[in-house]
Amino acid sequence: MNKLIIFFLIFTILGCTDRNNLERPNLINALIPYKNYTSEQLKPRSHSVSTPTQTRSYVPTPTPLPNKHELYIKASDCYDNNNFTCAIFNYTKILSSYKYEYDATLRRGDSHYVYGSLKEAILDYTNAIELANSGHESCIAYASRGLTNFRMMNHTQSENDYEAAIKACLNSQNSTSKSVLPIIYSYLGNLHSVIGNSQKALLNYEMAHNLDPENDEYIIKIKTLVTPTPTETPTPTQ
Repeated sequence: MNKLIIFFLIFTILGCTDRNNLERPNLINALIPYKNYTSEQLKPRSHSVSTPTQTRSYVPTPTPLPNKHELYIKASDCYDNNNFTCAIFNYTKILSSYKYEYDATLRRGDSHYVYGSLKEAILDYTNAIELANSGHESCIAYASRGLTNFRMMNHTQSENDYEAAIKACLNSQNSTSKSVLPIIYSYLGNLHSVIGNSQKALLNYEMAHNLDPENDEYIIKIKTLVTPTPTETPTPTQ
């Protein structure tokens, strides 16, 4: 009786061991075809489906792209109604399908800027600079990033961006760039005024005034720097 029990236990243990040795390698082998796939192998491709009567070719239907024009309208309406999260959402939808869209990238940066998410605005403006296809586009993107850096008190980066924007505008063949120049000079003047460089501030305000003499704002800023601040006459003590 004892021999029978011992034989049964040995048989059970050996049986379990053999089963484990078979199952685990089979599971590992089953995973091998899903590893080490190249990007070319992972691309969707047509394959044949066999039936008893015929062989037909099956090609996966591509997902249609969203209507870019409609998304731009939605995003613009959201922005105009001060719904900046909605604008960001729609510009992001555009960029998820059309990655190299300068306009959507720049405008999403504007939405982030007004909403107050300045780090995200910097990222979008930086991408817009890389996507720019003309001097005018570079000018606008650099100026926008310069303004954002100024708001974040990154004064050195802001100055560099404004200088790059001015250079891009001057080299641009777009007539609109010339109308943007006085605004950028004024921004640069504001920067130098804040950091205490009055001479450079005055120089930039004067450049802005020369390019746009009808703008009273530049004249006021020039007069503020040129006119000395009156000092109070001390009251004589009695």
